[in-house]
Amino acid sequence: MDRYLIAVDSGHGMETAGKRTPPMPEQWFNKKKGEVIHEKEFNKPTAEYLIEDLTRCGFDTINVSSGTKDIPLNDRYTAANNAKADLFISKHYNAKDGKWGTQNGIETIISQYASANSKKLAELVQAELVKEHKRTNRGVKTDIAQSKMNIAVLRYTNMPAILTESGFMDNLEEAKTMLDPCFQKADAEATCRGICKYLGVEYVPEAEDYIPDAPINQTSDAKAIKWLQEHLNKANPNYTIPVTGKYDSKTRIALLMYAESKGWDWSKNTGYSAGQGTISSLTKV
Repeated sequence: MDRYLIAVDSGHGMETAGKRTPPMPEQWFNKKKGEVIHEKEFNKPTAEYLIEDLTRCGFDTINVSSGTKDIPLNDRYTAANNAKADLFISKHYNAKDGKWGTQNGIETIISQYASANSKKLAELVQAELVKEHKRTNRGVKTDIAQSKMNIAVLRYTNMPAILTESGFMDNLEEAKTMLDPCFQKADAEATCRGICKYLGVEYVPEAEDYIPDAPINQTSDAKAIKWLQEHLNKANPNYTIPVTGKYDSKTRIALLMYAESKGWDWSKNTGYSAGQGTISSLTKV
């Protein structure tokens, strides 16, 4: 059987008008206060992670919008059509009016003329994204319902095609995750899982070879804290905590519970930090 070919699109370009956050009210990652995050800064790395995930799962891929420039829409869907791709996946981040507000959540877009296959693909990917990010489920929508216009890469592709919106650029909390590599990678993996379910292909998870440096505490990066939270959940099945990448009170409680289960004396650090011994122990869980 021939391998499936997936066309991946990282919508827009760095200079596309309007496709950016409002000025950031504080420094965040490499952005100074008053600077903006461009949508492409989420779309591009997430699409590239998706291509890595799809390749690992045995798919062939074509990137129809590599680089940072805004590739004409006609070039994108024509490349996918000429390659006879089996699916078209476009990665995006949403916006309401360009002003900080409370609008939030995830939605997946299909053409108003979409086939039942496009709708099914959208439903499966949408479910995986909502499950992964634990954000408001805004559902599957047609392009007309969402933006009152036909979206060319959905309208003129010859294969099932979807466009995902993983959050809102003008919601500060959701905007803050746009530059987070852990969020980008998780988004790509969730998208890949949905594609695998649609095509009936086994999802192959990435080999776990990452072990964070000690100590893990409130100042650690999100990847290290997520690793800690995920492994504490495995160790404490009766007390699972949200995997948020933030070292909060629930993480501290879970760490104390794990220490108690191991008979350790934590009277001095009381759960504020996971040292090398704890990390080494959790790698065996």
